[in-house]
Amino acid sequence: MEAAHRAALNAAGALAGRVTIGFDGAGSYTLIPRLIEQAARLMPELDIAFVELSSIDQMREVEFHRLDIGLVRPLPHDAAILTEAVFSEPLALAVPAGHRLAGRRSPRLSDLDGEPFVAYSEAGRYLRDLIDGECAAAGATPHIVQRMSRTHSILALVSTGLGVAIVPAGSSAAAFDNILFKPLPIATRAEWHAAWSRKAPGALVPAVLDLLRGLDR
Repeated sequence: MEAAHRAALNAAGALAGRVTIGFDGAGSYTLIPRLIEQAARLMPELDIAFVELSSIDQMREVEFHRLDIGLVRPLPHDAAILTEAVFSEPLALAVPAGHRLAGRRSPRLSDLDGEPFVAYSEAGRYLRDLIDGECAAAGATPHIVQRMSRTHSILALVSTGLGVAIVPAGSSAAAFDNILFKPLPIATRAEWHAAWSRKAPGALVPAVLDLLRGLDR
């Protein structure tokens, strides 16, 4: 299948060149490593320039053609930008070592009622709304002690024992030895979307989008 994929791209003359791809910091845990691995295997002549920006900033850069593709959380956007879901991952509970929930194999959201909790801020509103909705559906109201915009910042506070947090499971790749990541019994997954300009996208964009569509397989 990979050989056929590469042959199709080669026939379209879409294997070589430079593409600029934006990503949010949390994408470096799972999404970006998978993309690099796939590109090295299927499009070895592709030169990717990565730019780390928030999802909102990426949308702006895509609109003004300073990024070929943005890898963003689902957000409202201008009609000049097209988006497509390309990757998703489950949510996990991050708890400090020694916490009362650390020994649970799969804690429930109801266990978080009244629990000191480090949450996403308005700047990370996609994950904030996703997690708030899941907690509300479970009848749990965590006690929010801090709100942060970035997953790495949230995990840094969890590592101090300030509280627990719900984060995308791929962030378990972050180097925090004193945090345990517990699966949650919920079906909701955190999505990453590709965003690109409707007007005159770069010649490599369709081929890279096809590559991205294969990351979740």
